[in-house]
Amino acid sequence: MSHAALLVTVGAVVTCVLAALVFRPTGTAEERRMREERRMLRALEAQRRIRDARRARETSRRPAFYAQPAVAAAPQVEADDRQETELRIADQERKREEKEAAAARKAQRNAEKRAQRREEQERKATAKVERSKARAAEKQQRQDEKAVLNAERPSQPQAAPVADAEADEKPKPLAELPLFSWANRDDDDQATRRNT
Repeated sequence: MSHAALLVTVGAVVTCVLAALVFRPTGTAEERRMREERRMLRALEAQRRIRDARRARETSRRPAFYAQPAVAAAPQVEADDRQETELRIADQERKREEKEAAAARKAQRNAEKRAQRREEQERKATAKVERSKARAAEKQQRQDEKAVLNAERPSQPQAAPVADAEADEKPKPLAELPLFSWANRDDDDQATRRNT
């Protein structure tokens, strides 16, 4: 497929989509139903006028003695048309009421489902709170038990820190310190040299 044909095809598709978006029906279902009813009533009224005009032409062409039955039949036809229109309107009203009743039942079912979901969520939240309280109580109980065990254990004497404190009071000679151990070796070496 050539580029030009492809561009034309894409342009046509885009145009169709835009037209569908721009010219889509607006208004609610109730408004569309009312417009449809008005259109039907106008069409019925136009048909009645056409029929009346045709009958008027026919009666004007006929002799006078034929005109009487045609005039007598006209009210009967108008009554039939009115009755048919009333029946159609009543049928539309009945269907609309049935749809409203079905919508009301559906709304009620949805409300019941929402209430059930809300109750379930509340039950879950309550159970979660109870579980957290139970965990907190168990944790507190364990801490209390540890505290009791620690209180029951005899405290150990701290002899080592006292010894360290005494050791800190007396200074050690340099030879005993690890860094100056070489000094002891040197002194020992000099003493042995002198003796020999």
